[in-house]
Amino acid sequence: MVLITFLFTPTFAIIVMEAERSRQWNYIDSLYYTFTTSTLIGLGDLTPQPSYFQFFILIPLFLISETLFALAFGFITRIKCTLQEEYSHNSQELAKLSAEVDVTKDSGSAEADIDAEIAELSAREMLMDKKIDRVKLNLFRIIEIQQILKRSL
Repeated sequence: MVLITFLFTPTFAIIVMEAERSRQWNYIDSLYYTFTTSTLIGLGDLTPQPSYFQFFILIPLFLISETLFALAFGFITRIKCTLQEEYSHNSQELAKLSAEVDVTKDSGSAEADIDAEIAELSAREMLMDKKIDRVKLNLFRIIEIQQILKRSL
């Protein structure tokens, strides 16, 4: 699926760009059209002229991009659920440790064991934060790729 996307998307983009060159828009006109379209102003003074060729090119591209977007969100949701389960499990362990601390405050060795377990839980929490940061970074990369694909169309 990814191979198809990376091979066919640029091909279709080049075909559409070549078809659009016949409009004789200069760079400023293109920037103006892009700005008014992306900001949803849409003044209507410059409009694209759709063709059947573009229709048959754009529909598969939309389907591919929506599929990739859904896959990305599915992966992110699964990772988020896993992290929430780990967080819930760690919270339960922390509650158990807190209860043990209340019972065994007089014992020095038990305190050292509890400190070690708390340090382990802190390390797990830091790992979860790193995973979340990686997921966010991947999401931003996916969004950037989609924006680039949308701009190329």
